[in-house]
Amino acid sequence: MTQRPSGWYVDPQDPDQLRYWDGIVWSPQQIPKIKPGLDKSELAAPHVSDPSHDGVRTGRGPAGNNNQWQAGQPAGAGSKTATTADGSRLAGWWQRAGGLVIDYLLTSMVAALVALPWTLEWARRYQNFLSDWGFSGPMPSIPQNVATLPWQIVVANIGVYGVYEIGMTAWRGQTLGKIVAGTRVRPAESAGCPSLRSAAVRFLVKCANVVLAPVAALGALAFLFGFVNYLWPLRDAGRRAIHDLAAQTCVVRTRGSQTR
Repeated sequence: MTQRPSGWYVDPQDPDQLRYWDGIVWSPQQIPKIKPGLDKSELAAPHVSDPSHDGVRTGRGPAGNNNQWQAGQPAGAGSKTATTADGSRLAGWWQRAGGLVIDYLLTSMVAALVALPWTLEWARRYQNFLSDWGFSGPMPSIPQNVATLPWQIVVANIGVYGVYEIGMTAWRGQTLGKIVAGTRVRPAESAGCPSLRSAAVRFLVKCANVVLAPVAALGALAFLFGFVNYLWPLRDAGRRAIHDLAAQTCVVRTRGSQTR
């Protein structure tokens, strides 16, 4: 006789219960039979096999690791992916952060070359200060032109990053970092790339903390704004930062789904 496969069957001792057959013996596990009409609900119901049919089962059996049924769990349950109104999947926070880091590293290297003359001059003044002090006795007060970086270095970094981000965003909605991260900037309410004006507004708000940081009275406020701005997508329903809200843009994924 064909061996009965493991699964849930009508309990031979209690027709109102189901008992699990492990392929060799009956287990002590019992569950009540499904009430009439429950099989029409959205919950998955177990398939009940008649032991008189030589253990042959038809249809879908109980769900689980090996299609074993688990009571009270809807079939196909899953989390809903955040999308735009036209169905493009929104980029996650870590995707955005990864693209930002890549862009920062790329533009920093270019800006370092642009600002190299002022950097070398500042390094020379710093070396002269250390030589005059000689590490003997109390350290004298540091001259202002040594204590602070030349403003040309700050301008070079902001300028290079601005030209790069505004140009790439208006041209194709992607910087090199976003291409690697699989994200793209687009208008929040329509398809296509942001306008040059939107790209500029987005950049200016995004870098407001860097511009205001050297101002003594605004340094702490600038740091706080930058911190809040980059964490804002974590609480925004559209996963947008403050600079996205100002420019009316959003960041979507370019891989794993159709984007516009």
